[in-house]
Amino acid sequence: MSFLSPWFLWALGAAALPLLLHLVRRRRVRIVPWAAWRFLLASQERLRRRLRIEQILLAAIRAAIIALIVLAFSRPVIRTRAAASSADGPLHAVIALDNSASMAFERNGRSDFARAQAVAETIIRKTLKQGDMVSVALISSSPSTPLKHPSHDFEKAANVVRAAKPSAFGTDYDRAARLCLDLCAASRSPRKEVFIITDSQRTGFEMGIGDQSGRQPSQPHNEPPTAKEAWGRLARLARVTWVNVSPKNRPNVSASHPVLSRDLITANTPVRIEARIVNRTGAPIESASARLEVAGRVGAAIPLRIPSGGSEVASFVHAFAAPGVHMGRIIIEQPDGLWADNIAWFAVRVRPALRVLVVGPSASGQSAADSLYVATALAPMGASEGQASNVTVTVRTVLGASAPLSGAYDVVVLAGAQSLSVAEARRLRSFVLSGGGLLVFPSAAGVSGLSPLWSTASGPLVPFRLGDRKIHSLASPATLDAASVAHPSLMMFRTTEESELSAARLTASYDVIAPSPLPPPAGGGGANGTTAASSVRTSVGAGRHANTGTLLRFSDGRDAIVEAAVGEGKVVVCAFPAGISGGDLPLKASYVPLLHQLVSYLAASDPTRRMVTVGGTCTLHFGIQMAGRRFSLAPPYEDAMPTGGAMPTGGAMPTGGAVPTGGAMPTGGVIATGGAVPTGGAMPTGGVITTGGVITRGGAMNRAPTGGVAASGRVPLTATVGPDAIVVRCPATTRPGPHTVSVRDASGQERGVEGYVANIAEAESDLTTASDDEIAAQTGSIPMAFATDADNIERVVRANRFGVEYRVPLLMGALALMALEAYLARAFGRRS
Repeated sequence: MSFLSPWFLWALGAAALPLLLHLVRRRRVRIVPWAAWRFLLASQERLRRRLRIEQILLAAIRAAIIALIVLAFSRPVIRTRAAASSADGPLHAVIALDNSASMAFERNGRSDFARAQAVAETIIRKTLKQGDMVSVALISSSPSTPLKHPSHDFEKAANVVRAAKPSAFGTDYDRAARLCLDLCAASRSPRKEVFIITDSQRTGFEMGIGDQSGRQPSQPHNEPPTAKEAWGRLARLARVTWVNVSPKNRPNVSASHPVLSRDLITANTPVRIEARIVNRTGAPIESASARLEVAGRVGAAIPLRIPSGGSEVASFVHAFAAPGVHMGRIIIEQPDGLWADNIAWFAVRVRPALRVLVVGPSASGQSAADSLYVATALAPMGASEGQASNVTVTVRTVLGASAPLSGAYDVVVLAGAQSLSVAEARRLRSFVLSGGGLLVFPSAAGVSGLSPLWSTASGPLVPFRLGDRKIHSLASPATLDAASVAHPSLMMFRTTEESELSAARLTASYDVIAPSPLPPPAGGGGANGTTAASSVRTSVGAGRHANTGTLLRFSDGRDAIVEAAVGEGKVVVCAFPAGISGGDLPLKASYVPLLHQLVSYLAASDPTRRMVTVGGTCTLHFGIQMAGRRFSLAPPYEDAMPTGGAMPTGGAMPTGGAVPTGGAMPTGGVIATGGAVPTGGAMPTGGVITTGGVITRGGAMNRAPTGGVAASGRVPLTATVGPDAIVVRCPATTRPGPHTVSVRDASGQERGVEGYVANIAEAESDLTTASDDEIAAQTGSIPMAFATDADNIERVVRANRFGVEYRVPLLMGALALMALEAYLARAFGRRS
């Protein structure tokens, strides 16, 4: 404690005046003995003790009144740790303004971000003096520093604050701490202050409010500090003030990122598009609705009835008429304070057909029929027989080294191939890395011809290999265990008794062996030379994101069908032949749906690859025939980010150019068979890319019909030429909405060939505010001052700099004691 006017402390001696007056004014009495004294002696002793207590109490109250008045004039100050350790000299203030998506929440016609701007301007104009410096940072999951270097120009800093806008990024207070730490560490000012102006969103902390253990993973010396380490270092360099500009409750309705019922979509095939609608308004929703828009055309609308704190799935069924990339959105017709999460964008790649290349043995013989069995099962009736089809099958005896795979085929099936070269294995590796699917069936004669798959100089294509052949008699054949199915793509065989999958008798099978060294799978590594079952089966159910997984087992527990995720694509290896040379599986009713499900799973592209969160990136793959083309990106139009109401439409459409391959698993259904479509990788004329607005047939890129212009124009993209594909990596997204990738043709026109969408992070829809105690726990209980936009920010800053002055409380205490003294003096009947 210190005193701003310490010279008044000498007057504390006046507190002894009441006691002196009491002693001076004591009545001196002369005792005269008389006969009845002994009867009054006991009563007089009791009265004397009461009077003495009353006099001492009044004297103490009067002394306390004088002492409080003297202390109030001395202006005592209790300093915080930050204020006590502050040095003299110019001040460097860091204004950390939260511009995450949740700050756009509006109440009473004003957004939380506008309130934060007002607080920031007050700090700049009213708490800084000449000679001080200021920096301005915008904090979110993608922070920036529009005014990085300390500036003495307060007007410039205020203009930077006024020019800032809320972004579509998520909230990340840990990145904010690291950014502020870097700014303070680079400053030479002896005094530093950090003002974090935010909505105190609970989801903005890395650990989550529920974890109060405070434990952080150990970090190497060259790694950036952990969250609490950054907060701790920041508190040692600067005084930190946390300003909350949001109320405790912010009602909101949000739509989650859309989910598709199937990942492999062909033209005119119905697909279910769903988004979960969450009600955080604190009241039930009775009259809202959700609607679907595709290509700027309003589709179906469904009513929403959601209880308070509950959710409901908005489900729509749509059939895309043309192949290409289609973009659309699900919109909630429920006005609330945060419009950005009322729209959920989706992007769908619709294929003209599923294109499969089947490669069989080059020599004639019993195993040569393996490729014919596979081709016939995938397309039993061709277009020449009058049947339409969504599957096109090309059969070759040699993979070859010239014809492209990426863009021309979705899946390559090796059915009994016995002479795979190293060059062909490298082509397959490039094909899978760029998103293609590979299905491998061994020959009944052996697997030596497949050895380049797991022994190429550039690295094995799969983290396992097929071991020695096992021959089984018809009396004791190997059988498949349908009950072991746990993968969604083959779940139909576990639940269908008529599938006859377990009834097939296999006379040839192989062990799945882990090679050396085995890359660590999702569930843990396997030992050298052991079967992959122990390591592979741990990944079952993990889906396409696991390194390896088991889809089906033999009845004796060995792995029968295993998968591996490689780059953007997948590889599925079967431990039994595809034809009758290895058993009677091709003669069973389950053979055709089994092949269709495996091929569909390999060909299906991961829908999340075209639906990213703002701040995320997207990598697209094109056929090698697109080499030499100039790629560019059209980000969402400014009109795609309204300040309220429905989002206007706009977009473009393309034809020509390769359709990239990729894969993810369908959730059900069997691909229709038969027929043929053109191959070669180019999107057929009439293919479309729709971005929620104009569809242009013929390939020309249209501008937005509403007159909107892309905020930053078209962004040139860099294409990397691989052995079998063109890889285009798009920059990080900054706004929600559709993004169209185009190429420039010989005539100079931009032709859209691909696209993807971005949505804001779902965590931004949870507007729950963290309390001061929760914030303190997440930041490591550092010295921190808390304020709100309703507080007098000047008073809070002054208290944080110089401490808390207690003059007013002392004067109020003196007045209270004076009232108490008057009451007691009257009650006691004297003023002595």
